[in-house]
Amino acid sequence: MQLGGNSNDIEAFAAAPNQHVALKEDMGVAVFHVRSCAGKGKELYLPHAAYIDRKLGYKVGGRPEGCELCRDPPKGCVAGYRGSINGSSEIPVSVGGDAVAFNDHGAVIERTHYVPAAGDGWQVKTGGHGIVSGDANNIYTVSLGQDGEGPIRVLALERGSGRTRWQTEIAKSVADETGYTDFETQISDGRLAVRANLDVHVIELPTASR
Repeated sequence: MQLGGNSNDIEAFAAAPNQHVALKEDMGVAVFHVRSCAGKGKELYLPHAAYIDRKLGYKVGGRPEGCELCRDPPKGCVAGYRGSINGSSEIPVSVGGDAVAFNDHGAVIERTHYVPAAGDGWQVKTGGHGIVSGDANNIYTVSLGQDGEGPIRVLALERGSGRTRWQTEIAKSVADETGYTDFETQISDGRLAVRANLDVHVIELPTASR
């Protein structure tokens, strides 16, 4: 399968289970089912995530140069999607269960997004920054607070609803030169490792969160 249309704008991708892949481009994130998208013949035209409507249809518009003969995505190809409010987002991360999650940034209040291959998922205002992680129960993100001034907290968001199950503070305030890429969470052996600027924090995950 060869991608056409928005492929020059693809900034990152994440491989999810069961033949799903998430593509992040300048208008948002879309999750595709590889087997449903694949086929013989011409390139596959994948419109920008922001142009995919809520019923997984496609807005009518001219094809970009070089993709005039690309075929439309077949039924089942686009499994999930999320257009960014302001055309910006962090890298999507596979969180298992045919789903990805990510933070957007640059909006008045940053949001954390959960995009499953089946269903609409959710987005919640978290002040979330950096790369998220997830397990069978929660999505984890670093939050700078809804005003971006701190304190810096780690949030555990319930996978099914996005509600905050627990949070813990790791710093009182935000450094002056903090950037969006200065934060990251990773899970290993029942522990959550959190990078915040030059510091790394290790949190023992509550048994109920695993």
